[in-house]
Amino acid sequence: MIVMIAGVFSVIHYLIAFIIVAGIILFWRPQLFRKIDYRLLCTFAFFFIIVGNLSQSEELVNWLQRTFTNPISTLLDGILASQVISNVPAAILLAPFTKYHQSILLGVNIGGLGTLIASLANLIGYKIVHIQIPNDRKLFTRNFYLVNIIYLSLLTLIISFIV
Repeated sequence: MIVMIAGVFSVIHYLIAFIIVAGIILFWRPQLFRKIDYRLLCTFAFFFIIVGNLSQSEELVNWLQRTFTNPISTLLDGILASQVISNVPAAILLAPFTKYHQSILLGVNIGGLGTLIASLANLIGYKIVHIQIPNDRKLFTRNFYLVNIIYLSLLTLIISFIV
């Protein structure tokens, strides 16, 4: 845990931290590598690859710079982007193009509500439901979207008046 924290805070290079932690796990608990949900891990990694590629698009960069002209549009674009590429990659993609950092922060946090893809936590929760109670997936999905759309709408409305 200390090595991982040191890697996160750049006390040691993150690749060195990764190699040390992976080596320790491989030595003491190699069976953990079989338990990793590689599809979910790859999904999230691909979000960041997509964000990296999108941020290289000159047309998108120009559009983003023209779009973030006020706090409200920045908030709404953060929410919308989160619905499509998840909230953490959306924050990384959008933050460099605006001076309204509070609006981006609020937008991507609120944007974690809504679709299953809006937050990695949503995907993990759905995966748990899929494994633990597969017969209730439809009920979970219906209730998930009902609750998330209500909260997304309410928070968007309330925060729109604050920013």
